Amino acid sequence: MTQMTRRIAILLLILTATLQGVGAPLHSVAEETPNAVRAEATTLWSVRASSSRKATGAVDAVRRLHAAGMPDAGMLMLFDDAGTLWYVVEIAHTDNREDARRIADTFTAETGTRCLIRSMDAALHATRRVSGEGLRNSELILPPVAPDTDPATPAATADAADIATASEPAPGTISSPASGSDAVTDITHPDTLVTNTDIAPAPERMVKSAMTLSPQMALPRPASNVGNGTPALAEVPLRRNPDERSPLGITEESTGKTPEAEAATPFTLDTKQAEIILARSLYRQGDLEGAREVYRQLLLRHGQDETILEGYTETLMDGRRWAEADAELVAWRAAMPHSISAIRQTARLHLTMAEETGNYEASFPWLEQLMEHAPEDTWAIMDYAYARRNAGDWEEALRLFSAVYDANPDDENAAENIQTILRERGPQLAADYRSEVQAGDVSINTFTVDYSQQLSSMWRAHVAHTRSRLDRRSDEDGTASIARELRLHEAGVTYEPSRRWLLGAGIQYYEGVGEGVAPSLSLEHRLNVSGLVRLNTQLEAPWYTTLDAANRDGTTDTFTLTLEKPLTDNWYLAASAGAQRYSLEGLSGYAWQEREELALTRRLHFMPDVTASYIFTRTRMNYRQNNPGERPVDLVDKEDIHTLRVEMLHWYNEYIALRTFGSAGYDVFRLSPLLGTGGGVRLRLGQRLDLDIGAEYNNDTGQPGGGESKAFTTSIIYHF
Repeated sequence: MTQMTRRIAILLLILTATLQGVGAPLHSVAEETPNAVRAEATTLWSVRASSSRKATGAVDAVRRLHAAGMPDAGMLMLFDDAGTLWYVVEIAHTDNREDARRIADTFTAETGTRCLIRSMDAALHATRRVSGEGLRNSELILPPVAPDTDPATPAATADAADIATASEPAPGTISSPASGSDAVTDITHPDTLVTNTDIAPAPERMVKSAMTLSPQMALPRPASNVGNGTPALAEVPLRRNPDERSPLGITEESTGKTPEAEAATPFTLDTKQAEIILARSLYRQGDLEGAREVYRQLLLRHGQDETILEGYTETLMDGRRWAEADAELVAWRAAMPHSISAIRQTARLHLTMAEETGNYEASFPWLEQLMEHAPEDTWAIMDYAYARRNAGDWEEALRLFSAVYDANPDDENAAENIQTILRERGPQLAADYRSEVQAGDVSINTFTVDYSQQLSSMWRAHVAHTRSRLDRRSDEDGTASIARELRLHEAGVTYEPSRRWLLGAGIQYYEGVGEGVAPSLSLEHRLNVSGLVRLNTQLEAPWYTTLDAANRDGTTDTFTLTLEKPLTDNWYLAASAGAQRYSLEGLSGYAWQEREELALTRRLHFMPDVTASYIFTRTRMNYRQNNPGERPVDLVDKEDIHTLRVEMLHWYNEYIALRTFGSAGYDVFRLSPLLGTGGGVRLRLGQRLDLDIGAEYNNDTGQPGGGESKAFTTSIIYHF
């Protein structure tokens, strides 16, 4: 569907809803009642979504809310202070202000539409709420008599024809500061009335009507539009209708008509509201270019209105028009230096750009300004905490998350982030056990215990001990038996001078399979957007993966360069290249192996997490001895392996998860397929203890003689 077709469809949908009678933003109405009744009544808090001048339109809206699972929705009949009757869609009512807030927050979270909360006398509420019978048949609804009017002459309050042409307050405004009801100001400003766009769309003719400007209000073009050749609109004077009681009752001179000359709906006097709703609808449907054009026209006609600017900059950011968004924000802050919305949107722009540039530091001053002006804004504090964490300042991030959690212990996001940081940075003790049985009566049992602790914000240290038992029984073909034990003691540190760099160094002392010292060094660089490049080097490490080499006190020197990088939200690339030098006792530089590997991973599903990977592995062996008869240890000469691997991790709840994998591949130099499978269970025993138990099977060990292997694994991690 083309962009124009989508726009026409949206406008037709809007027109249809408006012709049904629902199309008003929620007006402020003066719930007036005699003083005697008011003095005796208790107070209710009414949560409202929209309003209509026609009963049928409001009834349809209530019925849709009932169908959507909101049985408490109802309809009130209320008058504004011009004596005009409005049918108000009420989501719910309660005698508790906090309950009303929670209801409004839940409705906003589920529908994306903010509500208006008003206090109201319980007695008045009871008399003005339409009964269930009236909702089932709108013809049974009897409009009340307007306050301060003669009951004998109800005039415009009951006659449908009069309602269609009556003067009305401008949508989106408070018709009288002395209204009989009070708004909950920390839910929404009393002068800011929000329309549920699903219930009250705008008519198509309203979007197409010409908007005019006052000569006293010279409105500039959008800041991001300066110099691009876009013509400015003609300025046409506006006049105020003297009969309109609303302070914003402005009529259009350019149409040649007064409001009374055409059928009035709540939107016919507020084309700005209609176009804002259209822009939001296009934005939510993913038509960013369409939304951007509507917002541009709104800015040309109405100037730097905060509601328009907020939607416009949001659209520019999501469309990756960062330069335009920045220009618009600069002009917005210059015109309104104390605008909290401008500061918030500027911070969001830098956070959005940082997802690709990695420059989270650019958002710090704007987030700090936002917290200074609105210290109670926990969302700003959370954004600042995320930015600090992504910038590598985990200590400040932990402090900020803790501040949010202290203020609201029910905040699950803050609690989860605190727990994640403590798990990553706190002291921990890990124990791993692996028992592997290979073809040819070979068994390798390895136990490792590792303790690590943060020394400072930049330094972390760890110590580890590994014990491996290598056994192979002799065979009739002359294969020698092996019974060796490797004991490996290791100590190391990592240094993180910035978010982008991580250096590691360690030293190993081993005995049992030979005896010696093996130093290691690593260097890691995190890329601007995401991903990393890592270089690992380890010298003189014991060679025990090939048992014949372990029996000859073999050692290896390893050099590896690795690239890991997410390509999109669902695609991930990992590539590595390296070389390994093999030596035997009395035979240095026995062989060199070249190894390259490429893995491309695609996320197939989220919760459970399912991924599929294609892996290509290439190895080439270069011997020092050209004569195979002079090689005491055999290695695989060359491999070109293509593998498809599927993995799944499913958390049934926060304590139990199932993991499983399967792989199938082939080596172009061997005819037999390479198959592997495995699975396990992960248990989270409280907040400190994690347990993983699993098993694996492969039909080929990767050794020159081939043969299958089976393994059992256990891992325990304790977080202090």
